[in-house]
Amino acid sequence: RDFAGHPEFGHWSPVEGGLQEAVEGDAVIMARGKRPCHIGIWIAPSRVLHAVAGSGSLATPVGRLDTLGYRVHGLYRRVAA
Repeated sequence: RDFAGHPEFGHWSPVEGGLQEAVEGDAVIMARGKRPCHIGIWIAPSRVLHAVAGSGSLATPVGRLDTLGYRVHGLYRRVAA
């Protein structure tokens, strides 16, 4: 699926500074290989809240996402409509 094609996508702006600029509530787009396939929410301190089939909700430290096969593809912040 194409995240950029969804109507809600227009209400989100890329976070330019990468992980160093992430704040609670930012959307974390994750990928396996080149394609985005998973989404989570940035929570402090440096964790991503997301759900994995069979495991339920997880608060994974960003540095350990790779143990689940994910890498951060991008960060987005909700902008006022």
